[in-house]
Amino acid sequence: MELLFENIIYYICYLAFFILAFGILLAIYPFDDVCSKAIILRRRVVGVLAVVFALGIIWVRFAEPSMLLTKRYDLSVSGQAEKIKIAVASDFHYGVFKNAPNLKRIVAKINKENPDLVFLPGDFVYQAKKETIEGMFSELKNLKAPIFAVWGNHDVGLLGEIDDKQELKAELGKYATMLENEQVEVVVNGRKINIFGLGDLREGKTDFQKLQTLKGEDFNLVLVHNPDAVHFFPQNVNVGLVISGHTHAGQIRVP
Repeated sequence: MELLFENIIYYICYLAFFILAFGILLAIYPFDDVCSKAIILRRRVVGVLAVVFALGIIWVRFAEPSMLLTKRYDLSVSGQAEKIKIAVASDFHYGVFKNAPNLKRIVAKINKENPDLVFLPGDFVYQAKKETIEGMFSELKNLKAPIFAVWGNHDVGLLGEIDDKQELKAELGKYATMLENEQVEVVVNGRKINIFGLGDLREGKTDFQKLQTLKGEDFNLVLVHNPDAVHFFPQNVNVGLVISGHTHAGQIRVP
């Protein structure tokens, strides 16, 4: 039902182009011979409002989702003296909708930044079909840095499947180290870093107790899809940095 509703919204947005044309017509068509000045003014106002509304829909639906921006942050992390560069790309949502930036563009952007590590914090697909998964992420093979990834809430099941991500595991496992309540050790610029990837919070497969195995003398970095997971970390756990996705660049929660 949710997917049906989203599909209706997805395709009904094409009406925005008709609203735009109608608004332009009302705003510029000369009605001088058939209408009073008051009626002409009202039509002009309605036309301008229709144009503004249509352009807003067109921007939100057709333009903004395909934009690819690079944001840079310099973080000073306790216990980490050596400078490292990490690229993070999250929430691709490849599947039934086709307006996300393609992976080739994303890979090119990341390689241009020349990072030491690449983190992909989940939600690779959205209602994707099993038969479309193979080769969907093959562009990741062109990334020049090691890739580490965790699962997101939308990666649990493919379209029509319940709690089944075997095809997705097989596909992403070709290119990335997939972590689910697991730890790997890497060395960057001569410094050892522990990367701990947690399972997804909404899927209910997040084993927070395993975080207690992280050693205090090491630099420990946690990769988890949902940033709300930090509220469930054990007390006094030694984590220098948590990297997440899920919020689609926002941190707003109502109320």
